[in-house]
Amino acid sequence: MGVASFVADAIVRIDGSDYRLLRKVSDTLWQLEHTRTLRLHEYEEKQLLTLFTNGELTFANSIARSVQHHHRDVTQAQLAIAKLRLKYVVGASDVPNTRAALESAILDVWNEIKQPAQPPGYITVYRWKGRYSAAGNDIRALVDNSHLKGNRQNRYSDEVVTICTDSIQKVYMTKERRTVQDTFDYARISIIEENKQRPLDLALPIPGPRLIRRLINDIPAIDRHSARHGRDAALRAFRSVGRPRVVDGPLECAEIDHTELDIFVIDDTYGLPIGRPHFTACIDKYTRCVLGIYVGFIPPSYESVAKCLKHAFLPKINLRNEYPGIKSEWLAHGVMRELVLDNAFEFHGSALEQACLTLGITMHFSPRRQPWHKGTIERFFKTINDSLSHSLPGTSFSNVLERGDYRPVDEAAIRLSTFNFLIRKWVVDIYHQQPHRALQTSPAKMWRSSIKGEDISVPANPAELDIIMGKPVQRVLTHKGIELDGLFYNCDELQALRKRNGVKLAVDLRVDVDDIGQLFVLPAPPALPIVVPALNITYARGISQWQHQQIRDYARNKQGDDDPSAWLQAKVELAQKIQEELADRRKTSRKRAARHLENLRLPEATASNAADGSELNEGFSAAALSQPAIDRGTFSDLRSDVSGVVKKRFTAIVEEEPRLG
Repeated sequence: MGVASFVADAIVRIDGSDYRLLRKVSDTLWQLEHTRTLRLHEYEEKQLLTLFTNGELTFANSIARSVQHHHRDVTQAQLAIAKLRLKYVVGASDVPNTRAALESAILDVWNEIKQPAQPPGYITVYRWKGRYSAAGNDIRALVDNSHLKGNRQNRYSDEVVTICTDSIQKVYMTKERRTVQDTFDYARISIIEENKQRPLDLALPIPGPRLIRRLINDIPAIDRHSARHGRDAALRAFRSVGRPRVVDGPLECAEIDHTELDIFVIDDTYGLPIGRPHFTACIDKYTRCVLGIYVGFIPPSYESVAKCLKHAFLPKINLRNEYPGIKSEWLAHGVMRELVLDNAFEFHGSALEQACLTLGITMHFSPRRQPWHKGTIERFFKTINDSLSHSLPGTSFSNVLERGDYRPVDEAAIRLSTFNFLIRKWVVDIYHQQPHRALQTSPAKMWRSSIKGEDISVPANPAELDIIMGKPVQRVLTHKGIELDGLFYNCDELQALRKRNGVKLAVDLRVDVDDIGQLFVLPAPPALPIVVPALNITYARGISQWQHQQIRDYARNKQGDDDPSAWLQAKVELAQKIQEELADRRKTSRKRAARHLENLRLPEATASNAADGSELNEGFSAAALSQPAIDRGTFSDLRSDVSGVVKKRFTAIVEEEPRLG
């Protein structure tokens, strides 16, 4: 998909028509020219961002079009080649396109990584630069497509290659560390012995040492080192240690991580504690602005990472409509150039890697047990716990020694929907507005002063984010459609695809794990992705893949049936059971039940309702949070104000519902 920006000469598509961003006539006003009629139109920058967020505006220029057909997954081998080419493109990105300058930059990169066997030519790297730039920094523009050329078959038969590969495993890839010549001699003798069993006209040719070297070089260097020296020695040899990253501007580098917040929240329906919510955040390292967040009971996983990154990429235009109690704008958004992560399992999946590379994002993994390599996000988590979580009823404190006789479960009084409002209000109206000691100004002012709207890269087509960030899956398309986790998906476009390409087809899919009501099929280019609904849409719409697995397990265990006709009834019964579990004070699994509720999307009090009419937010309106800028003294007053209002609300709930005791 690549990325694009609101800059002069960019082509955008609005209501099916293409417009050129002609010029910016003021700080907030853009002048657009219709590409066919040349008529001029004027839009406020905020209008363009609103249209973009709502999916009514997409980028349609050559940058976006050049990779719009590259939806098909690339193999790991193709991706490895593309990543290697990217190193040369990055190394030559800041030099002139002259032969001397390019050859010098290429040699510097090759001396550092020593891959491939010979450095690429300057013309080749020049072409790579052009393709990568035209694709909006989408790594798929660097994928090796040489297999689409003429006959590229190996000059040696598969039998010869197999014998040589076995010889490498038996001789070269051992702790004895025998030489390439030893490996060639072993392979040569093996072929001679094989030929003794064959007629002369079927004898295998004897390869030269060059084939052995090529097959050895095809093995990743770390795997060769591991086989010959041991796994621990390989990890030490290929470690990467560098100085702290120096960041020169916004969206150049961001950090993402998870934490479990130090507060117990309560259920919106029964007012009972359901546990400590998980918090995923992405923060810009240069401005310290929060780019995106996720708060809920989905544990750290690719699903929660995808939710946070989607929130980070897109403008928060509708924030104050969804949460009227928030006064300031959340300006920070966009696609970062580098993303720093830790070594958690959810950050190492191929889905996240391909999503980042598709958007031109370079991933950097910090060393294990060394959190200081992503100190910005770690310090932010401490700040939010100290400033927000520890000031509210139900805080668990940062360690058990600080609690004393305080029982956080008994004191919990903040509803989950209200906490979602509080955490956004804290980020936008407090954290972004207060001076940051490392910046000597507030993050919001730092963002406004250091970046312009046209410098912010956003996904070229927001509608494709569900495809790009979806979980990659492969299935077979038949006359029944596509089967996934017991559900069937089909549509007329899929049947037309079968008629063109065959009765049974292996197809690549993208699954939105948060909503299995539809999936995306990625046919071979140049065909566009196909949105395929579930045949049992009444059941599947709006539930997550995890929730579907729980419903299937419930139907099998309780009803003895794993048939789609039983799942809808199981879905209703499971929801009722979850409500009963939440209402029972003796239960200890309310946190798991909260995840059921989150994915089932059962009716509950919304954050906007909380912001409009609850007593809690009346207290907020009376507090100093309504002011544009908030100092530390004011926030201290806010804490006591909030605590009083929340406790008042909790007392009212207990009086109204005696069953809570």
